[in-house]
Amino acid sequence: LENLVFLSKNVLSFDEETIVSDTEQGVIVIHGVDLHVTRLNVETGDLYIDGEIDSIEYQREGAFSKNKGSILSRIFK
Repeated sequence: LENLVFLSKNVLSFDEETIVSDTEQGVIVIHGVDLHVTRLNVETGDLYIDGEIDSIEYQREGAFSKNKGSILSRIFK
């Protein structure tokens, strides 16, 4: 996949298998192989990603219950 673009407020974490980004509408988690953040424009929020994407998870802001914990605590168990 080339030139995938998201509007990101902040990249929370990334490695070659997972990218976690905070967007205006919630958190997006991208899983794949050989993932790279090729560019992040902090002024516009454009996040450019290259690599092989296996899945994209999206969670609306405020959709997590207090009992389940944050997305980061659930991803990195």
